[in-house]
Amino acid sequence: MPICVHPGIPPRPVRDAYYGRLPKDLSCIFGIAGCGWHVDTAVHVLRPVLSGALDRRAELTLVTGHMGEGLPAMVARFDQMFGAPSRLSTCRGRSAGPSPTRSTSAPAAS
Repeated sequence: MPICVHPGIPPRPVRDAYYGRLPKDLSCIFGIAGCGWHVDTAVHVLRPVLSGALDRRAELTLVTGHMGEGLPAMVARFDQMFGAPSRLSTCRGRSAGPSPTRSTSAPAAS
């Protein structure tokens, strides 16, 4: 069962703490499409992976947009920090659809 994890506008306390106090509209842009959406969504994807929820519920597949929300670029780091093979590496081998660490946006070879 696919679960789509998609970014949204962060709550006001998060915006103020993480992205506030920048000139003009930069706080807003930084908190959404400039960076915040991708970081926040990546955290929300990593939590069920690291908690073992996907191991306990093998029928679940996390689906992200925006080229994996930065997760694909961090896979080597996750493997290093969380152990090898990490749960993220295990998810990469799942056959139930896109994993949270594999981007499906690359064009097909012709």
